[in-house]
Amino acid sequence: GATLIEDLPSAFRIAQVLRSFRPDVVHVGNGLRANFDALLACWLTSTPVVCHVKGFEKYGARERWIAGRTSAIVCMTEAVRQHCRQHGITHERLLVIYDALDPADFVPRRSREDVRGELGIPAHAPVAGVVGNIQEWKGQLVFVDALSRVRERIPEVRGVIVGGVHRAGQRYYDRLLARVRELRLGDVIIVTGFRTDVPDVMHALDVVVHTSVRPEPFGRVILEGMLCGKPVVASAAGGVPELIEHGRTGLLVPPGDAAALADAIETLLGDTAVRTAMGEEARRATEERFGLARHVAEFEQLYRALGEERQGSCAS
Repeated sequence: GATLIEDLPSAFRIAQVLRSFRPDVVHVGNGLRANFDALLACWLTSTPVVCHVKGFEKYGARERWIAGRTSAIVCMTEAVRQHCRQHGITHERLLVIYDALDPADFVPRRSREDVRGELGIPAHAPVAGVVGNIQEWKGQLVFVDALSRVRERIPEVRGVIVGGVHRAGQRYYDRLLARVRELRLGDVIIVTGFRTDVPDVMHALDVVVHTSVRPEPFGRVILEGMLCGKPVVASAAGGVPELIEHGRTGLLVPPGDAAALADAIETLLGDTAVRTAMGEEARRATEERFGLARHVAEFEQLYRALGEERQGSCAS
């Protein structure tokens, strides 16, 4: 990050805005390692500041010092909060507020049959798909290996890999296509590239698969799949187990385990009743736990408490 000297001019400008605008609270959305100028401005103007931590960052003495001078630290998941604690980030208000999604964004604009037709997938074929930028830690290769196993038991299965190639993922993408050819899955797996209609594609799937091979702090694509009414098979690491109730709204498998992933996919593709019930429960649970109303209410409660404390301290 920038040094104190580099941040001072910007901090003074932000402080000027804060003195003019006089907000009750400032929310800094990039964790403890960025926006030091905004933090300085808050301290210069005695404005309560909330730091929002959304990843597994490396923390040292500087971040611990900053944490002690914030009004609250909001973590994206319990896994992120535990990571903070393990790195010495302590605070009386070290809170978890989950990110939210709007269910209206996941209403399909095209029919399942239309999307399948465009992708060349038979109308009644069982289909599993993975969505996300193509790069090594996202684990699409694990999905390919798992589909190879599933095909031995469900010959009509199809797989879909949705996502653009990350700027650091070209070599991995080449390996992915080579693996598809090596396993003779060219007629089984469709690689779509980047899509702007992800909800429509998800609605055309039977199962959404998450294959990250390293811990993710959240896993937004999991909730997207669940809001589309799909059961999700996901890597049990990081914040992901907080999103899925295993056996009720989806299935959790060890990261990087193609055999376990194949078994879970086969379990869901092979039982329409279980798959449908799990997908419906996934949608209901996601709307309840990760809806906008709950998210806004939790932040509003925090902001109100900090604002009232500030007024109390000013009055005294």
